[in-house]
Amino acid sequence: MDEPQIVVVDLGGQYTLLIGRAIRNLGVRPTVLSPEAVATLLQSYHPKGIILSGGWSSIYSKDAPHVSDAIVAAHVPVFGICLGMHSLAHTLGGRVESLSTQREFGVREFVRMAKNDPLLHDIPEKSLVLASHGDSVTVLPRGARHTGMTQACPIASFSIPQKNLFGVQFHPECGETEYGVQIFRNFLDICGVKKDWDPGQIITRICANVLNALPRKSRAGLLFSGGVDSTVVAAILGPVLQERLICVIIDTGGLRDDEMREIRRNAVAAKSAFHVEEAKQEFFAALNGLIDGEEKRLAFQRIYGKKAQEIKDKFNISHVVQGTLVADRIGSGKVGNAAHIKTHHNVGVESINPLGDLFKDEVRDIARFLGLPDFISERMPFPGPGLYIRIVGIPVTEETLGIVRWADAKVREIISTSGIEKDISQIIVGLTVKTTGIKGDCPVNGYTVVVRAVQSTDFMTGAGYEIPSPIRKVIMNTLTAHDQIARVWFDEMSRPPSTFEWQ
Repeated sequence: MDEPQIVVVDLGGQYTLLIGRAIRNLGVRPTVLSPEAVATLLQSYHPKGIILSGGWSSIYSKDAPHVSDAIVAAHVPVFGICLGMHSLAHTLGGRVESLSTQREFGVREFVRMAKNDPLLHDIPEKSLVLASHGDSVTVLPRGARHTGMTQACPIASFSIPQKNLFGVQFHPECGETEYGVQIFRNFLDICGVKKDWDPGQIITRICANVLNALPRKSRAGLLFSGGVDSTVVAAILGPVLQERLICVIIDTGGLRDDEMREIRRNAVAAKSAFHVEEAKQEFFAALNGLIDGEEKRLAFQRIYGKKAQEIKDKFNISHVVQGTLVADRIGSGKVGNAAHIKTHHNVGVESINPLGDLFKDEVRDIARFLGLPDFISERMPFPGPGLYIRIVGIPVTEETLGIVRWADAKVREIISTSGIEKDISQIIVGLTVKTTGIKGDCPVNGYTVVVRAVQSTDFMTGAGYEIPSPIRKVIMNTLTAHDQIARVWFDEMSRPPSTFEWQ
């Protein structure tokens, strides 16, 4: 395959691979490399464009990724995002500072100041962007043009058009940035690239990679959750591997009400034979009494890895296959220099991960391309540890599992019949601390249920969804009818600064 036209330099950002996704969505195949690898690449190959990602560190941190001068000297268009903008400005002689007055986290209004900037072409004078930064550019490099600002950040973008060098303080790769797609389209136009990426190529690549990884005539075991990710893997690999592919469903005891029926249905829709491994007691024994979210995730991961090995032995499988996505690997700190956010149960298990470089929206596109039904392609995510991590700040017990399972079923039923389900990417129902309530003029010491609805495409960033007031009232009245529920809260925080799940 030819060398990639666009190179993304990974500076350790949680959203770095979202940049790759944004480029792929525009029909161009990028590659994501470390700064060191890019410096080596430039010795023998000149891409048509370079994008510098964001990152968690300051450019002045001793362990900050170093952007080689060779990148600027390559005489190709360079686009710096957040930390990438800082690195570009600093390399060119500008100044970057950490000022408390210029820190931004969340959606902000961006004001375009330049009328004819090629990167900001067709961007309105005012638009919403996602910002997440502590440092800011305070002095522009010599010859740079000031192109945009936010209320808190005077220099939110700059350019040196004659050298095709550009920087923005916000994140155009995230869906919360209104015109992020247009910004990337503008940069690709500046670079003069040609389209070289489509879903069919993804499927062909997946099949080739899996066949190359499997010894001849060996069997593969797909750990099947029934979500869109594992179902897409089953639909892709089933026709290729046929009887060599075995789908295994692990019943962890943390499933929602009626979840097993839906998992079986989705396996049938993917035309996959499946086996169910009963493991409720093992998982519950490992998580019983735990409160801390990371402790629960680690305990779940330990039993999950043990079951994966047992499945390999039981079915004479050479390799385990999973539907793990790149977002899982990023959150676990297993991609480049990305920070560890929390442990994911499916990261760390030795396996083949055919979707390991893709995001949720890309997998949904493949599901539609394959002709899978809407109840699969549009299915809301549900975490592997399930209801165990939706018991927050109180111990996991049989009682708390039962209550959160009941509450979750009631909320999902209300959302489904209310007409707003299509507007929501994920609904999260959690159980937390006991509080004092009143029922029948008597005090009640009951649990609190927290309801969280979010909107997202890639599940790396997203916005909290405000459930309409009439539906809120139905939810509150329904849930507080339970003897052990005294209070209902609604969580509308965005990601960032929050995560989607509470643990």
